[in-house]
Amino acid sequence: MSRSQDTASPITPCSPKKGEMISSIQLSRPFLTRLQIEYAQSKTIDNIVVYKQRRNQVFSFLMKVCNTLKFPMRTLETAMIYYQRFYLHNSFNTSTYHDVATVCLFVATKNEETIKKLRDIIAVVSQVRNMQLNSEQAENYRRKIIGLEIKLMETIAFDFRIGHVEEYLVKFSKTLSIPKEITYTAWLFSYDTYQLDIALKAPASSIAVALLELACKLEKFHVNISYRELFVNMEAVNETKVDLLDFYISNYNYSFFASIRPELHDTFMDLKIALGNVKQLVEREKRYTEEDAYFDERSYTTGERRFMLGNQRKRLYNEM
Repeated sequence: MSRSQDTASPITPCSPKKGEMISSIQLSRPFLTRLQIEYAQSKTIDNIVVYKQRRNQVFSFLMKVCNTLKFPMRTLETAMIYYQRFYLHNSFNTSTYHDVATVCLFVATKNEETIKKLRDIIAVVSQVRNMQLNSEQAENYRRKIIGLEIKLMETIAFDFRIGHVEEYLVKFSKTLSIPKEITYTAWLFSYDTYQLDIALKAPASSIAVALLELACKLEKFHVNISYRELFVNMEAVNETKVDLLDFYISNYNYSFFASIRPELHDTFMDLKIALGNVKQLVEREKRYTEEDAYFDERSYTTGERRFMLGNQRKRLYNEM
């Protein structure tokens, strides 16, 4: 693919003739770099610390709802990815983030074929949030969520392609003959990746390999992993390991893994030191991001909008 094609503007306004409606083309971009994510969030989030705190609360909130409704792990994973993608292009508001999380879960149930009626989801959401809703209030809230649903789907450009870390963990652990106990540790790690923006940067296959490697290091189990044979990107694997280790070093007490293995608090600093300076995902100059139409303010009132699947990142083509 030529460079001009690879960097095509995700939102391309079409010049209308007199009397015609304005139209635009919006491409999906499933993976971004760290600086691109930070740039997008700088335009939609006033206080990133508050946003991250609320994101962790949303994770706990959605986990409780999913457990009550007996949704599988993949539904929670998809909902958290949608939640983070939503705030790349929409302003974060501390009074509505639970509503956004609820619609993300609702759409995730459809995508993962774990469908529940919206009324049933709202009933559990109300219970978890200690909201007392009468029938009229519940109906108004249902309409509010339905209104948010189309906004979410437009934000993600109707791109419902989601890879699941859990599936790759099972597949790769069998291929590499990794014991079930270590695979379970990697599976526990995966819950904490949902609290981070890792899934916005790396595909599920690369995340799974990173978690298996960290679990093997933690349990002192030697394994030889060929990234080429598993069709994963080394830089994406390293990016995942660095992000997760940094999270455990600075916020271990707030992690899901700490609730299972609290005694390992100091171990992750040793793993980070042993990891050393590794090659992570390549960042482009800031000016390219600033000139990228993908990060322009989204319009939800344009007369005609076309949504297309697209991926600017050549480094990930082999993994899609």
